Amino acid sequence: MSKKLLFPILSCLILIFSCKTDPPATNQADLEGRWELTKAFRNGKATETLTHAFFEFDETGNMKTNFTGSEQASTYELNDKKIKEKGGNDLTYNIEKLDKDNLTLEFNMQNFDFKLELRKAQVLKEDVVQ
Repeated sequence: MSKKLLFPILSCLILIFSCKTDPPATNQADLEGRWELTKAFRNGKATETLTHAFFEFDETGNMKTNFTGSEQASTYELNDKKIKEKGGNDLTYNIEKLDKDNLTLEFNMQNFDFKLELRKAQVLKEDVVQ
């Protein structure tokens, strides 16, 4: 292969492989509902102190959580991959993963790094108001 062709081909390959797409912004509807803790990590180590923790998010920007030990209600704003809690713990949660069944949140509180893996709670028929 001649040197005249090598440079344009390499340039194209570098351009193609260096371009990456940004992950899609988080959809509010995907976040809505009750999420229950399946695993918790504090400073990279598994912890059992948050057993039975949950988060609830609704479509109007209200949220509830009990991960600090008692249930707290507050509001939140969803911006791309971040949930900004207002009026409660005033924390910013980074969304590591969100799909229809799983939510992974990372945040720092009182100089501890937390990672919470949550699963979407199933809505029972008797829980649905008709």
